[in-house]
Amino acid sequence: MTTIADYLTALDKQRKQLAANLTEKGVASEKIEKLNTLVPKVLQIPSSGTDTSDATATADDLLSGKTAYANGEKLTGTIETLETIQQNSAHYTNNVAKQQIDYEMRFKESGYVNSNTILINEMKYNAIAGVIQLQPEQIADGITVLGITGTYTGGEPPITTVLYDATHRDKVSLLYNDTIYSVADFTAIYADFCSEKNNYALNYGTTVFGWDYSCYTCCTLPISVTASTQIAIRFLSGSTEVGILRLVQSDTGTAADILAKAQTEGSYIDLPLQWLQNTEYVTTLTPCEGVTAGTYYLVWVGRSNNSKPLIQSITIL
Repeated sequence: MTTIADYLTALDKQRKQLAANLTEKGVASEKIEKLNTLVPKVLQIPSSGTDTSDATATADDLLSGKTAYANGEKLTGTIETLETIQQNSAHYTNNVAKQQIDYEMRFKESGYVNSNTILINEMKYNAIAGVIQLQPEQIADGITVLGITGTYTGGEPPITTVLYDATHRDKVSLLYNDTIYSVADFTAIYADFCSEKNNYALNYGTTVFGWDYSCYTCCTLPISVTASTQIAIRFLSGSTEVGILRLVQSDTGTAADILAKAQTEGSYIDLPLQWLQNTEYVTTLTPCEGVTAGTYYLVWVGRSNNSKPLIQSITIL
């Protein structure tokens, strides 16, 4: 039969073991200490985890849905991943040494940006014209570039070749569903392509081509290209994106040969073209620097996506 003395002996043994365990965990204890001093020391046992008392992170530093611990608390992130981010302000600098415009932007929203985030920025024509110090007297009279209409009338008049406008339509052909059409023949089938309501601008919209069709178009009028040649394209566009503009050399000068070579790697020269989103017609100038002087034919692609350009004229300067 277990006596009270036996219970006291067992309890004293446990007291000594508790003191030994506390010492092993780094808490100073003596085997002679009483239980009423040993038991509170259990709370002094250091945590086995990382000490977060000096952490400075907050919920605003973490992505939404992510968690972390700081100062003994569990944090849930609040930073949202942005699908799009818009420009709030921008500063433009003319980098003459690199022949480019440098610009710094500040954004309207704060958040996490990844490879899927779409950056929406605006480069106003007047801002670009101001940076490069474009003046009306530097532009031929009646020509508008970056919102500035030219006034220059002096000297020898520049030699220009009109490839397309309302009165020069007979030399333009296009490829649609493996068939080559003249502008007149195609408009007879699809009246909206070149109509009076659009002042006979070439319409690459979805009402003609459906969604996202790339229409290769060419002019069969040969052009003489030198390093100083520029191509002026006047257009409306529903979005800003890179376009396709190519020079082709052809012995026959037929639309079939020109359009075939424009789609054959190694048989064409790519020129820079940027469709610019706008609500009024604008004119862009594409230089032919680096192109070997010679006789070429011009090919462009109108795409019936968000850009859906309306091309009012194409002129060689």
